[in-house]
Amino acid sequence: MQQRGEPGGATGRHLRWALAVALLTVLVWSPSLSGEFVWDDVSNLVDTDRLRAPGAVLEAFRHDAMWSAGAEQAAVATYRPLALASFALDFQLHGPGPLGFHISSVLLHALAAALLFLFFARWTRGPAVAFGLAVIWAVHPTAAEAVAWINGRSEVLAFLCGISAALVVSRPGLGVGRLLAAGLLLLLALCGKETGIIFVPVTVWLAGEADGRAAPGRPLLERVHWPMAVSAVAALGAYFLLRDQALTGGAAAGMGHAPQAVMALPAVWARALQAAIMPLDRAVVHLHLWLLEMPSPERVAYGAAAALTLAIVGAAWWKGERVAAVALLWWLGSLTPVALVVVKSWPGLYRWLYVGLPGLLLGAWLLALHRIPGRALRLIFFSVAGLLTLQTQRAIAVWHDDGALWMQMIEEQPDEAFGYIGLGSYVLYRGQRDLARELLEKAIALTPRRPEPYFLMASLKIDEGDCEGAWKAVASRVSTDIIPAHLIGQVARCFEGRGDRAPAISLYRLCAPRFAPCGDRLRGMNPREGEAGGP
Repeated sequence: MQQRGEPGGATGRHLRWALAVALLTVLVWSPSLSGEFVWDDVSNLVDTDRLRAPGAVLEAFRHDAMWSAGAEQAAVATYRPLALASFALDFQLHGPGPLGFHISSVLLHALAAALLFLFFARWTRGPAVAFGLAVIWAVHPTAAEAVAWINGRSEVLAFLCGISAALVVSRPGLGVGRLLAAGLLLLLALCGKETGIIFVPVTVWLAGEADGRAAPGRPLLERVHWPMAVSAVAALGAYFLLRDQALTGGAAAGMGHAPQAVMALPAVWARALQAAIMPLDRAVVHLHLWLLEMPSPERVAYGAAAALTLAIVGAAWWKGERVAAVALLWWLGSLTPVALVVVKSWPGLYRWLYVGLPGLLLGAWLLALHRIPGRALRLIFFSVAGLLTLQTQRAIAVWHDDGALWMQMIEEQPDEAFGYIGLGSYVLYRGQRDLARELLEKAIALTPRRPEPYFLMASLKIDEGDCEGAWKAVASRVSTDIIPAHLIGQVARCFEGRGDRAPAISLYRLCAPRFAPCGDRLRGMNPREGEAGGP
């Protein structure tokens, strides 16, 4: 039999517990308020004026997630307008400094933790248990990527809106007003991040469970809360219409690697469970190299573990523990998009745990943890929350600035080029050329899958006046059509500055169709017909 809290919604006592969760969350994450702009924050928030325009809050819904950076649509085709809109609002409220952005992220996370407590209180045996589970989620160090890193806020918003929808439907007697509210919250969850789609089936089932429609013995179609299903489908339709007009290639853009992602999913599930139980990594996790080098026996083992997990879900459902089964599917379903990221060589694992971890906690409680005696359970909750809080403080420090982040990634993943590239860019920007050269050479020696180290090495050689070396650093490694046009222009200026007219003209002609300043410079040089030569 499912264990539930008090029916009828949040009492005054529950609200006091929720406030305690929120205050504790703010206390634990307050060190992140001193953090700087880190990683993609620079391109998305610092080196752009798009989010500072008066109409940016609404304009964000018409573009993909790379719009603020002025970059091309990412290969994974991300659409996260709610996060961009919140950043635009932060600019208007707090100005361009990082403090205001961090304040918003911490407060949003605290609100999400409070709402999660209210949700847990509905589906567990009392506020004390709900408090313990909500605190473990709130102080979990894997949330650092979502809370301490400004650009990770899409996770927070997707979860905040999704758990609000789940809370709305977790009481019986779902009327028109609550149906509309749940549908709108689902739409906002999807606009927070694509992972918000997991709340669509979760809320539909919970609505039926709360109304008693999911009683054993009833036909499957009678268990579905059809008004909530209609509201959820309407939210999905509205989302895909918005996504379709914003993304090049339509609403399903970025799904070209779906078959490989399905094959990678068991390993991703296993690695995510390991991270949830033992969150030892503190920097951004890059799984692509790990996945490529995985031996076949290990792949088979992960496949068997995935089959066992699904068997546990099925057994829970068959035994009547339906909310537990749905909670575990919530955890597994929210991690499914990570496999698509992994096969495309995009870094990041921990931030994907943010949306799904409550499902794992609820499922674990309903299936096993509720059997632990009260005193022992309180000791476990206290000890786990304390250890997680200590690790969270270490994670917050890593996400304080780019230097700390990339140094930690190099320490944790020394055979992955990504950390060397990030740190090399960081120190090059600060004028430490010798250290930058060393780091970039290390990244290139690791055969990076992305062209950034070649571009950075070219910039370094341009600063040193080595024009031929700068062009060789990129032209010998990558196709000229993916070399940034402004970088080609910089190499051309290098040749022009030392009086080598022919290679300068050749390079200006190469970049002129993509970069207007190259065309202007070319006209200024007034080249004669046929005057050109390769660098």
